[in-house]
Amino acid sequence: MDIAGFIYGSDTHYIDHLAPLCDLFNIPLFITEESLERQIQKFYPTVITYLESKETICKKILKNYRAIFSCLPSPMIRKIFFFEEHVMRKKILPIWAAHGNSDKGRNTLFMEALFEEKIALVYGQNMIDFLDQKNVLKKLYAHIQVGNYRHHYYLQRKLFYDRLVINEVTSKFREKKPILLYAPTWGRDEKTSPVTLDLPKIVSDLPDHYNLIVKMHPNTLTLHPHLENKMENRPNLLFLYDFAPIYPLLNVIDGLIGDFSSINYDFLTFEKPLFFLGEKEKTAIRECGITIENRAEIFQTIDKHLFDESKMFKEKKQTLYAYTFSLVKSYEMVQKQIEQTVEKYLEEELDFL
Repeated sequence: MDIAGFIYGSDTHYIDHLAPLCDLFNIPLFITEESLERQIQKFYPTVITYLESKETICKKILKNYRAIFSCLPSPMIRKIFFFEEHVMRKKILPIWAAHGNSDKGRNTLFMEALFEEKIALVYGQNMIDFLDQKNVLKKLYAHIQVGNYRHHYYLQRKLFYDRLVINEVTSKFREKKPILLYAPTWGRDEKTSPVTLDLPKIVSDLPDHYNLIVKMHPNTLTLHPHLENKMENRPNLLFLYDFAPIYPLLNVIDGLIGDFSSINYDFLTFEKPLFFLGEKEKTAIRECGITIENRAEIFQTIDKHLFDESKMFKEKKQTLYAYTFSLVKSYEMVQKQIEQTVEKYLEEELDFL
């Protein structure tokens, strides 16, 4: 399989999407940052990783591979590879890999940025319909359903990851209590950042009978680099940084406090309680949990419904999960489909300049 994974720069939130994908297909992952290499070696030790400088990485890839898995849209890939492609008179074929199923994209132009994609890896019918609504689907040469491969990857290595979560997460709490996770999406400025809107209230109101994990989006941390120092130091509060794998974390928590992040869809896998902050919206994922409109009643609402929420929304969660993640019987067959699609595309389109 002459395809490689590709992360250019310090986008750590791409690791949990591309590292499992590369490992499942036994292909290398090319990166440019040592900080990413440390996380991959720690959390995905069997991934074949090549650390290259930004000056040499494109040449190395073009010399040995015809296509790359990337979470970046093709226009950005073209800019990164532009010089080396013309020097070597060879084009790389970007294969877009989704990095989540966030509802944010429904109100932004991110999906429209995929208008130049040729091949896309999608989770299931939910994303296919979304791409169709954004007029992207008809422009694709092919889309390939990969299902919930990250959960599949976790289950294959469950013993390793469960021990890792104990050592890195749950052992940090002094007492054993129900664990909540607050993992919001990121805002572009102070007015839209969940750190400004909700986190201070959540931390100040956190009752003693819960343990709370706060896992912020890496882009949020660029706006708030010293986040933990601004909050009250409490024994039942853990700010979790540099912990890439999501599914091992979701497995140990008892409830999720969410917003528009794609982690809400990942959490459907476990059919556990979902709580949303803010005004109730008529999105499919919001119909699978309880919306807390009054910020003063966050934990009172969680107290009331933590142990009955799953029963209330079980059928809706199962339906949305099946719509979001296609059933994949064999990742060997998925790999073969990708290889055949790439081969067919390159036969029909010139891959040299």
